[in-house]
Amino acid sequence: MEWEWAVALIIVGIIVIVFVIAGKRGQKLREEGKMITRNAAFWESCEYLSTACDYQEIKDGIKRVDLSGCDVSVQYDVNGSKLILFKSSHSWNAVLEWKGTANEGRQNVYELSFPAWKTMRYGTPYGLTQMNMLMTAVEKLFLSLDYDTTVQQRRKELKTRPDFI
Repeated sequence: MEWEWAVALIIVGIIVIVFVIAGKRGQKLREEGKMITRNAAFWESCEYLSTACDYQEIKDGIKRVDLSGCDVSVQYDVNGSKLILFKSSHSWNAVLEWKGTANEGRQNVYELSFPAWKTMRYGTPYGLTQMNMLMTAVEKLFLSLDYDTTVQQRRKELKTRPDFI
């Protein structure tokens, strides 16, 4: 009976250590400016970035940005459109797509979203830290190219498919 308590305490200890290490890693990434604290379920929203920069400037900027910590491969001009696909090794994808112009053609509007992801048991995506890092890198790029960039978040309409189907 006593060994069962010892095993339970060891398991609890390991879980605590894992959470402490993950928390410290996240804090370090925030301090380095590689990610920011975001709203819960940020991956279920779209970001609309309005900027004076055209698609070619954004595309050239993405090519210069260090995305090594995000674990993504980047594809440009997908299907001949002004769309940049970030394909992750963590079972998620992100898309940066030119949506058109605003303010009488003075601004270009881009949508940054996560159209697909696989989740862990309780609905949190795999690679959540990398998703946050990618969003942060893209936002910083836009702001470095145009300080007057505006960012709006909008909740997406989601269609889910239960695992048992």
